[in-house]
Amino acid sequence: AQALGATSLEAEESEHFTAGLVYKPSANFSVSGDYFYTKINNRIIFSRNITPSISPEVANILAGGNLFAARFFTNALDTETQGYDLRADYKLDFQAQGELKLSALYHYNKTKIKGGVRSPSILGADGGGVIFSDEDQERLESGQPNESLILTANYKIGDFNSVFRVIKAGAFSEEERRLSSQWLADVDIAYQIHNFNIAVGAHNLFNSNHRDSKNSVEGIALQNSPYGYNGGFYYLRLSADF
Repeated sequence: AQALGATSLEAEESEHFTAGLVYKPSANFSVSGDYFYTKINNRIIFSRNITPSISPEVANILAGGNLFAARFFTNALDTETQGYDLRADYKLDFQAQGELKLSALYHYNKTKIKGGVRSPSILGADGGGVIFSDEDQERLESGQPNESLILTANYKIGDFNSVFRVIKAGAFSEEERRLSSQWLADVDIAYQIHNFNIAVGAHNLFNSNHRDSKNSVEGIALQNSPYGYNGGFYYLRLSADF
């Protein structure tokens, strides 16, 4: 590894900053906003395979160890992540007719590699791609949705409690494909009987499943999908407290 340019690892270092405001004009209504920023220096990654095809010099080093390829850990990246959360909560008290709580949450974040990928000079001008490929960079910067919206209604009356939630999972990228955002819905209806709670519900109520969520070559779900490849999940739940 040292012959191929590896050096002793350094500790990752991070800087983090966050700030937020809350406004509550009444006992039943509040809005809030939060901003966050995180910078990570000297991120440790595991390189891609370093093979003889890179150069004759690399080929000789690998041949000297009877190797077909080599990989090593390296401090190759600096990244910056920033984003914000916006939230609103409202409560309606209907007295004997129950209570309704409404909430809306919007989240946004963006991660970027700052200053490119550092690589040993022995790997040549394209060494950054050998250490951390374009696919790796795409996965880091866009492999997770950079936004989401969650709308929730919680109605409670007596021993009944119901929750209905609508979720917008943002777009994400994988294997050089950009998959669009998707709407999902969850529902949970529960009834309390003394120490027992019985509920029926569903995650992904309408069986949403992105038409591009299957890998056309391998026939498996994309690993970074924010929702399951099996579609809807429906349940009957019984729990007890003692």
